[in-house]
Amino acid sequence: MARNEKSAEYETMDFTGRLADFLQNNRRRIIITGSLIIGVFIIGIAGYVVWERITSANIRTAEEFYEQYFDMGFERPGAVDEEKTAEYIKALREFAEKKSGYAAVRVWTLLGRVYQTRKEWVLAEEAWSRAAAVKPASYITPVSLFNAAAAAEEQGDIARAIELLRKVDTEYADSFPGIARNVFSLGRLYEKQQDTEEAISAYRRLVENWPSSSWANLANGRIIALSINR
Repeated sequence: MARNEKSAEYETMDFTGRLADFLQNNRRRIIITGSLIIGVFIIGIAGYVVWERITSANIRTAEEFYEQYFDMGFERPGAVDEEKTAEYIKALREFAEKKSGYAAVRVWTLLGRVYQTRKEWVLAEEAWSRAAAVKPASYITPVSLFNAAAAAEEQGDIARAIELLRKVDTEYADSFPGIARNVFSLGRLYEKQQDTEEAISAYRRLVENWPSSSWANLANGRIIALSINR
């Protein structure tokens, strides 16, 4: 037992000695490597702090644009100064086109809202579509697509409106609170195209999947009306 203990003690001392020699012989390399690791870590932290500050500043700017929207009276007929409106819209577009993430989404949706109140439907569709295209996708994405579809319908482009609503239906059915209304709108647009079969199919899917929705009651009425007129 004593011999084993001495052997273990010798091996421990031998390992300690080898480690000391290694550290002594490679101390410069170890110091440089350690400094690089610390430097990368510090740069990463600094980069994150800068990114966080820029992101926060962009979001604050976006919210300030919203405050200006209400102050300028866009939703009060005749209250908007056209010269100030042109400057405001220009500032919104310049900001949205240069930024990314949540701040960009907010300002593109605001632009969509501005154009919508002005009944500039082509520009409204573009703004809502741009909002939906910002990555990463957010909870605002399906809302933006739905509003883009409404703007396309106002232009008489029913096929484009259906395309946008189908995208919502396909990609956001499980996460979009307004999905029942979206499916009803699909049925209504199919009716506009005189595609009775697709309209009834959309309405039936609405009734089956969201029976407690108020839109399901309307869908039932349309199913009866379309079935009678077949």
